[in-house]
Amino acid sequence: MLLTEYEFAQPPVNVPFDEMPRAQARQHFNWFVTQIPERLDVLSRTLSANGGETVCLDFSPESLERLGSWFDKHIESRPMSQDELAQENAVLPEWFIKLGDREDWILTDETLSLCSDIGIYFGEVMRYQYPVLNWDYVKSGRKFIDYNRPVIAPIKGLIERMCPQQVVVRLAMKCAEGGNAQELMRMRWEYWSNLMLAPEVLPGS
Repeated sequence: MLLTEYEFAQPPVNVPFDEMPRAQARQHFNWFVTQIPERLDVLSRTLSANGGETVCLDFSPESLERLGSWFDKHIESRPMSQDELAQENAVLPEWFIKLGDREDWILTDETLSLCSDIGIYFGEVMRYQYPVLNWDYVKSGRKFIDYNRPVIAPIKGLIERMCPQQVVVRLAMKCAEGGNAQELMRMRWEYWSNLMLAPEVLPGS
């Protein structure tokens, strides 16, 4: 299902995050930050044109739940092609493949793009509610899942940072298996918001 008025982002670097050289990662991050207002505008127009007129992107935690309710109706997946399965097999350990406990489907490109935009909004809600937070990107730890990706930081404890776009991707995958996006969005917000209540991440601590 193609959403009315929806436009895909056009990043300047079309390279997997874990393969980006340092200069390209910095270029992508700088582009990402400048595109935030545009992506939020695209999300707002998409909501208005596709049954989400009542979802006001006012940077409140409640708006995330309303956005989740709308998103729940627009999450789509598709079967993986044989080439995609072969590529995944090439990087997965043999013992994991033999378990047979893995997905043979992926989210559609449109859903993944929506995850990115909703993730941006999630991050902006975090920043609005907790002004100590900023966008950054992960510059070390090539094997780290969020390497070179935009993240929100600082977060309390060992986690230290959060990639909102990946948070929404994982949420969408759970919804594709029957989860409820509104409820999951509330739970995700409560989890990350509760971490921010720790005194060591507050200004002046």
